[in-house]
Amino acid sequence: MEHLDSLDGWIAVKEQPFVTENPAVKLNFIVAWNDVDCKIAVTCREKSRLPSDIESNVWSGSFSFLDIKSAHGELCLVHPELEPYLPKLPEEYTGLWAYFYSPEMPDENICGSIESYLRVALDLCGQTLLINTLFKEHSLEKYFECVGELKRRTHESAITIAEEELQNAIFLGKEAVNMLDMRQAYEDEDRAVDKLNVAIAELYNYELQPFLDLREIAVAKLRNAKEHLQNPNKGERVKKECRVVFREWQGQYVGALDAILQLYKKYYKATIEHLAGMKERMLQDQMKFGKAAFETKALHRLNRY
Repeated sequence: MEHLDSLDGWIAVKEQPFVTENPAVKLNFIVAWNDVDCKIAVTCREKSRLPSDIESNVWSGSFSFLDIKSAHGELCLVHPELEPYLPKLPEEYTGLWAYFYSPEMPDENICGSIESYLRVALDLCGQTLLINTLFKEHSLEKYFECVGELKRRTHESAITIAEEELQNAIFLGKEAVNMLDMRQAYEDEDRAVDKLNVAIAELYNYELQPFLDLREIAVAKLRNAKEHLQNPNKGERVKKECRVVFREWQGQYVGALDAILQLYKKYYKATIEHLAGMKERMLQDQMKFGKAAFETKALHRLNRY
């Protein structure tokens, strides 16, 4: 029998696994607004506290405000005490809208606020964790793809769970020996169908939203192009460009409408099939238990569907 107090098989873990600091090295942060990329430029340089001929390390990168918020979130997972120190950052468009609207130049004090935040993060989180979190390879597009896939799987999982509950209720109904038993089976089936309809609707709305956004953007682009085309003060070169833009966004608009219609048909078909299945099963129950017994216990339910 193994001894519970034995250390065999245990692995020693450092008390602070993310901290590998060199007290002889100091980090200096320089934060500035990059007008070209419309991002925050951050440069971090090591500065030795001791005379040395060794070249110091330098890290640099451009960050959207979403990037900074994302890095802050990762740091807070390890050091929750950092949470209140992130300054208020301007809002940014995400997803499809980000392709059409660039962030405006922020308040002049924002760079100083971020610089102060980074010094606090350095004190609380340590050099190794902060540098690895800030300057490792980030892909915002990949991040949103992962989040989107997670949301889709969550919605699909909810549908699967509701379908399983519905099948269980149907099975109980098939095993019922009288209409009294069927009343309980009907109640279980109603709850499962309600849950299923909600899950299907949530997936439908999730799939629908990008096309609603695209339709809205297309309408705005078409309206703007049309105004330019009808403006007598615009030259032929501008109008020629506007005609190209108009054709392109007209195609996007039509494509969005078609996608919305197809999703609606898919959603409508799924809900109608479940309701039709419920009605068909009730008609079979009426034949199984007799018209009189069925009408006494379940006619109101049949009429509802």
